Amino acid sequence: MPSLSLLVPASACEEPLGTPASRPTAGAVSRYARKSEQIAAEAALDGLYVLRTTCAQDELGALAVVRAYKQLKVAERAFRTMKSTLDIRPIRHHLEDRVRAHVFLCLLAYYVSFELAARLTPLLFTDESPIAPIDPVAPAIRSGAAKAKAGSHTNARGLPASSLPDLLAELGTLCRNELRVGKAEHTFKRLTSPTQLQAGPSSCSTQSSPRRQNPPAPQTTNPRGQ
Repeated sequence: MPSLSLLVPASACEEPLGTPASRPTAGAVSRYARKSEQIAAEAALDGLYVLRTTCAQDELGALAVVRAYKQLKVAERAFRTMKSTLDIRPIRHHLEDRVRAHVFLCLLAYYVSFELAARLTPLLFTDESPIAPIDPVAPAIRSGAAKAKAGSHTNARGLPASSLPDLLAELGTLCRNELRVGKAEHTFKRLTSPTQLQAGPSSCSTQSSPRRQNPPAPQTTNPRGQ
């Protein structure tokens, strides 16, 4: 067992230090030893954590428990987005109904941003087809398309890739103007000409939402054969 010995010389005891009970005596030896067994027991658990669930083994296996636990990152990302991008704080209301309405609007805004991020994935740096590892503890692996998008800052169609706030800021420049020709009484509305990037989200939403097929027409039979 490793130990440390400290020899106190007699000269160190010439000046009074602290209370009489704490003064070292001449030639005293202090020994310190590490608690090797306790250190080894704690080192065996370093970097480990235990996940406990009320579900039975046949309902939720060990890998499924870890994957479900890691989905907490979605909730943490939601709170982080509401605190930063959506500015849920400070709450400048005092009445309970208004505070609830403020929080509800922030939750609704986050849902809209979540839906936009899902539909506009081709225009974002988000991985469109992430590779799910078999081991849920293993780090996530980005697909080749995501690496190419991050390296070139463009997607497969040649459009610039960006973050969701930057993309929304770009889309916000598309506006509708109310025009009047000369001194005419009537006015008409006209949209500004969209750029290539602004025209991209319409195709993304079309591709992400499958076209609904009309149900087949019911076939009727004539019991008389006519």
